[in-house]
Amino acid sequence: MELVDPIAGILLPVGVGVVALLLGWRPWDRTASRGRFSALASALALVGAYLLAHVAYFDLPPLPPVEAWHQLGLLVLVSLVLVPLEGIGGGVRTARWTLKSVVVAAFLWIGLSPKREHRWEGFEEVLWLGGTFLVWMLALGALSDLARRRARGLSLPLSLLLTFSAAAAALGFSGSLVFARLAGALAAVLGVFCAVALWRPDLPLLERAHVPAGIALVGLATCGAFFSQTPAAVAALLAFLPQAARFPGGDGLRPAFLRGTLVTLCGGVLVWLARGEPDPSSQYY
Repeated sequence: MELVDPIAGILLPVGVGVVALLLGWRPWDRTASRGRFSALASALALVGAYLLAHVAYFDLPPLPPVEAWHQLGLLVLVSLVLVPLEGIGGGVRTARWTLKSVVVAAFLWIGLSPKREHRWEGFEEVLWLGGTFLVWMLALGALSDLARRRARGLSLPLSLLLTFSAAAAALGFSGSLVFARLAGALAAVLGVFCAVALWRPDLPLLERAHVPAGIALVGLATCGAFFSQTPAAVAALLAFLPQAARFPGGDGLRPAFLRGTLVTLCGGVLVWLARGEPDPSSQYY
């Protein structure tokens, strides 16, 4: 059931992004101290955008969540716990990655239970679950490293905006308006991040707060692959699309736009590969 006009599914995420980033980072004040609270504000902007879009488009999810994409919303919310732990080494780093592994494994085990119970048998189940878990952990690890390298400037917000835009198009073309709308909402709120990054390129807006974005991206790609018609290879490559922002250069606008162009080109190829004739026997979301 849709509660609001689809435009509100974009305006609500943008609104929560504006409020969270302005209150958390105070970009007009160059003397303000910023730390984990500011990072949490960025994460709240992403999580709030995702959950508001979910409610705006599809109403509140059932409790306990039934479908994998309902459970993904819960996982995105839980990712807030990981944000304050980002960037800390030693034992905290080990605990952080252990926690990530546990929550991802739990999501895959529960979320993919229809496949486990009705489609996969024996080694096929191990292969799909193990392979998907590996893609999740590699993609999240690569994004974490990228966020440290591209902490400041426009490159990371722009690359993520273009990545979620490509994901929305690829998921939509391959049969899932639900997943496409959620990806589009995150692309919209990342536009706010880009605007603030243009205003204050010295602020590390996503250095720690990339976690909810990464989980949402890989999660939506996973749902598209298993519960729609997104080709598995396209879904896996979407999870790694932000890595195009590793293109060498500084933190200025020219390198950022070059990286954005590369993300756009790679994303365009994935969207083209995702297009196909609908399968009437497939279940759509």
